[in-house]
Amino acid sequence: MALFQNSVRKKYLSHQDQQPMLEAFEAYRKYFHNAQIHANIRVAKEEKNPHARKTPLGVSNPCGP
Repeated sequence: MALFQNSVRKKYLSHQDQQPMLEAFEAYRKYFHNAQIHANIRVAKEEKNPHARKTPLGVSNPCGP
């Protein structure tokens, strides 16, 4: 079951000012859809744990690296 009924959600969203929501989403999109930021996060994770790439889902191997 949904948290809110569709009619309640539509009514609430129809009464909101769209411009602040669009501006906030644009700021979100510029940051989180940036390929360079994704690459930096990936590199930082690999530097922090160099074995993370070798193991699926970060599961350690009890038999060694």
